[in-house]
Formats: sequence, C-alpha cells, structure tokens
Amino acid sequence: MSDNVIDFQSATARRASLPTEPAEPFKPRVTGRQRAGYNQMSLAVLAAGKLHRGEVLRRDDYVDALSWLRRGAEAAGLLAEEFERLAQQYGGRSQQ
Repeated sequence: MSDNVIDFQSATARRASLPTEPAEPFKPRVTGRQRAGYNQMSLAVLAAGKLHRGEVLRRDDYVDALSWLRRGAEAAGLLAEEFERLAQQYGGRSQQ
C-alpha cells in the first residue's frame, strides 16, 4: 500500500478491541455550595426526626436545631426550584 492510503480494515479492528465501558465509573463533581445545601437538609432531617419522636430540640451555643429546620427548609426549597427548572428545560411544561 502507498503512504497516502488509509487501511480501513485495520482501523475497524482497532476500534473493535477498545473497551465499551470506561475503566472508571463517572463521578460527578460536588461543589462546596451543593455540599452545604445537602448538609443543611441533613441537619434539618435530624431535627425533624427528634420532633417526630417527641424529643426536645436543643438550643445552646453550639446547636440550634430550630435554625437547622429553617435552613434545611430553605435549602430544600432551592433544590425543588432547581428540579423544576431542569424539568421545564428538558421536559417541557410544568406538571403542577
């Protein structure tokens, strides 16, 4: 074969030998802002669980469970808004 001719059969054979799945699974990046929202919601779930079990919410210099509930509710609202925006962007109209 000459130098300016591509051998497609060998290129096809090389592609067939490549793995079909990546060596490592995809791991999305998590930003500090996302982690903070998750943490706020997690603390709110802890506080809500205490209320559900009839426990008294702690409030001192280190722990303010009522503020955990408020911040968690705010973070959950922001998350719900983001989900709605994504659903409208990728799926069309709102399902409310």
